[in-house]
Amino acid sequence: MTKRRITETGNFGGILNHLRNDPEYRGTCPDCGGEFRLCDAQLFSLSDELPVAALARIAQLKADLKDRRAELALAKERMTARAAVTAESVHIGKVCERIAPSLPGFGFNARDCRALWESIDYIVFPGLSATGVVERIIFLEVKTGGSRLNGMQRSIAGAIQTGKVSLTTIAGVEVGHGH
Repeated sequence: MTKRRITETGNFGGILNHLRNDPEYRGTCPDCGGEFRLCDAQLFSLSDELPVAALARIAQLKADLKDRRAELALAKERMTARAAVTAESVHIGKVCERIAPSLPGFGFNARDCRALWESIDYIVFPGLSATGVVERIIFLEVKTGGSRLNGMQRSIAGAIQTGKVSLTTIAGVEVGHGH
């Protein structure tokens, strides 16, 4: 195919008519990259009244945009509601963690529990309050609902299960010198 050039100047209407009627002129679709004949396209001048097809397409785009905005508003509303439920669940879970030793069925003497709250909720020393002798040491994480151990808690559980637990004593720490 030979490329033709329109050389008329100052006569846009004539150029537009020529493109509308000559099947030799082609364009490239910006979406798919496919080639099409310009005479098959809805060519129009912005200085003229928009063709019915262009007005219909604009109306369709506006309707699609309105629908999409409604979908986004609904999605935002659902996310906000879901976030509120999640926040409330987390808050309830934290309260349950704090009061767990005082609840029936806790399974440990509350006086044997020492709270950490972060990473792991409690370290339990069974026997400490009754006999003064620690029978064993338990790292206890309180979970409510369907919650599971987070990554840090799984890491701690792994260290405990593989015996990577020790007691270290630090002596000679000076207190009160402001350094």
